[in-house]
Amino acid sequence: MPDSDNAKQQDRARAEGVVWNVLKQTLEQQGAHEAVLYLQYWLQASVGEVAEEGPYTRVRFNMHQRLSTYSARYNANTGDRVSWLFEALMDNPGRVVSEEVCLEAARHVVELPPEAVLEAAQYEEQAGMPVFIARWGHRHLGIPVERDYIQVLVNGKTGKPFALHSKWHAIDENATER
Repeated sequence: MPDSDNAKQQDRARAEGVVWNVLKQTLEQQGAHEAVLYLQYWLQASVGEVAEEGPYTRVRFNMHQRLSTYSARYNANTGDRVSWLFEALMDNPGRVVSEEVCLEAARHVVELPPEAVLEAAQYEEQAGMPVFIARWGHRHLGIPVERDYIQVLVNGKTGKPFALHSKWHAIDENATER
């Protein structure tokens, strides 16, 4: 990397440090010391415009605020997503949307295996909030497979799914020693 590119990178890093220090000092002056701990988790600075102005470099930043968290888990062997949760979609729940519409919304976010059998499609209270739950069980040749399921949680006020959890495996019919 040429020296001028390296110097620009250092200028950007110093400018970003100044931005975080100003925000930190402002929060501390307002008595919001605990907010400083989460500052860089909830805000992200990205370089917008860089302009040379005489002996100085002006660096403009765009600030982005995290509105919600999204978490997902993946199967380490197959890479398949086995669960996800999008917190923003679960805010302000209710029992406005019909169970049929919620079930259809749940079906749109999951690819159901042929052996999936609908076990529950109803509103339940979770942590004092109404949540629509669609749950499919695994039946192989008509026999329930223990601990295998696919479950989708839907916000009953918006009709939008906000979580999916699954545990499913293929049945090996070959006899083996245990």
